[in-house]
Amino acid sequence: MNIIDGEVPSPAAGDLSVVRAERAAIQRLLNTYLRETGQYDSRCPDTVEIPSEVATVGVCRPGTSVLRMVLPRTNQILWGTMTAASPSGYHRYGNLFYLHQQTIPPQYISVWSWKDIAGVILEELGEGHPDPMIGEEQARALFGRLKNSVEKTICYVDQQVESHRSSFLSFHGPRRFQLAEQSLIFGHPLHPTPKSSEGFSADDVSRYAPELGAEFTLSYFAVSQDLCVESPSFTDHHFFPTDVLAAAAHRLGARRDHYRLIPCHPWQADHLRHWPEVQALLQTEQLVDMGSQGAPVFPTSSVRTVWSPTHPYGFKLPLNVRITNFIRTNPLEHLQRAVDAGRVLVALRSSGRCADITILLERGYRTVMPPGLGEEQRSRFAESWGVLLRENPFIDESKDCPIVVAALLECEPEPERPRLKDIMDDLRTRDAGSDVPILWTRRYLNIVIVPLLKLFLEHGVSLEGHVQNTLLLLRGGWPERLYIRDLEGVAIGRSRATEQRWFEGCLAETSPALMADDEAWKRLKYYVFVNHLGHMLYSLAWCTGRSEMELWRIVADTLEASPERSRYPAEFDDLLDGNTLPAKANLTSCFLGRGEKPLYVAVPNLIREARRCLA
Repeated sequence: MNIIDGEVPSPAAGDLSVVRAERAAIQRLLNTYLRETGQYDSRCPDTVEIPSEVATVGVCRPGTSVLRMVLPRTNQILWGTMTAASPSGYHRYGNLFYLHQQTIPPQYISVWSWKDIAGVILEELGEGHPDPMIGEEQARALFGRLKNSVEKTICYVDQQVESHRSSFLSFHGPRRFQLAEQSLIFGHPLHPTPKSSEGFSADDVSRYAPELGAEFTLSYFAVSQDLCVESPSFTDHHFFPTDVLAAAAHRLGARRDHYRLIPCHPWQADHLRHWPEVQALLQTEQLVDMGSQGAPVFPTSSVRTVWSPTHPYGFKLPLNVRITNFIRTNPLEHLQRAVDAGRVLVALRSSGRCADITILLERGYRTVMPPGLGEEQRSRFAESWGVLLRENPFIDESKDCPIVVAALLECEPEPERPRLKDIMDDLRTRDAGSDVPILWTRRYLNIVIVPLLKLFLEHGVSLEGHVQNTLLLLRGGWPERLYIRDLEGVAIGRSRATEQRWFEGCLAETSPALMADDEAWKRLKYYVFVNHLGHMLYSLAWCTGRSEMELWRIVADTLEASPERSRYPAEFDDLLDGNTLPAKANLTSCFLGRGEKPLYVAVPNLIREARRCLA
């Protein structure tokens, strides 16, 4: 039943970056398509005969499975080898595939490049569009972003291989934090264009990409206070570095009190200077260009959020660049949501009600909205200038810093394995008598997953806790403390907000942070249980040779034993016994251009399946 690839030339050492980047692209294309079309187990069943034209090009090898991916609209089947099948959908593949065109007579075409695979899938997606012209246009647009992502990934892998950069695990303090943030060279494993950045030229990438270890100086503008829209208590002297404040005082002189400072990414500053409306404001000195100011900052894994090891606030900046699937600006609604959520979390933190999580609060926002413009122009200004100020506690060299969880799960180019494996191998050597994978999983659940669930159940706050927003403090390789950032994605259930009395001083009833309870719950289930936990348990299983379902059984056991289960039976029953969980349909959403309003699909609930198959 098993087949392996036919003869494929081994890549030369210099081609490693191309091979790794293209393999990652193929894996993401196949896995997103399979998830979003309900082909959760795409291994060829024993009842289906493998065409001889496919079977005879390979030989049997233990440990591989036959991939059979159905493309019903174009009447095709993609065959290949699956070197590792994952119940969470993170399958790994061989290097050669065969496209079976079910014509008369049937055609069998050997395909191996990411472009071939992309063409097959995009043709299938285009066939499903009611307007063929629009479908073709969307396919071309997505192919362009796929190409952009692959080319950027090749660049990042190449730099990583050539630089022989030391692992962040070898460092401590802020340096470890920085290196982990800038180590994500492949990105989201279930997104088709995780490294696309349309708008960044090759020169821009070399200057600003975190994957290349970038650092740069921010641009600053002084804005007439009449043009500013900002959150309460946003004051220059509290949030900006002293050298920037001194430069503003020197430049503006007696007029200083009539202006407010606003930091800007240097790429964005160059972009905005070309706007006719901005040029008019500069001519009337309602806007004063102060140029580059302050100490260098480092872009984090999100590209546009910058961090300094010497300043207690980081800045989430707008970029009119399409990163992954949408333009990364900061609409006023997003700014307000983050700060509104922050007020609720300040109240929880000050009362000790979320003591088991450290949340990096957004302390304020500021943007530019000139009067006299139309509504569309004002919104364009607001989102293209808006900046959020985020707490940055990672400035003390004497203290250990957490690392972004995505960095632990990211694969090195060579050897191709998650960085988490180094931690697991070290722990298994030091604790040879312990079942390290099981103990580590239990501890991770109690340190990371349970607190996120409790915060929603008890206070109605659903955090966007995917692995790039989650930071983990390790002690001797073991999970010690959870940190969460990026409050733009917070959802607060409306009925729980009423129960918690958040409308009495913390939130307006019209706050964009509020959502229907079922929507907030859906987001938590996706971000925490499907996205975050699915990726973590897949990686742990890969690192340690354990079964993913064995690890999902630990999740079920943890939930079953939770003391909160009797207080919130509906939510626990949903997690333990629901047939499905929600997942973002990233491929389809990219194809349809739905960046801000992604589609969701239902995927099998592995917590339920683990309870049943391992009972």
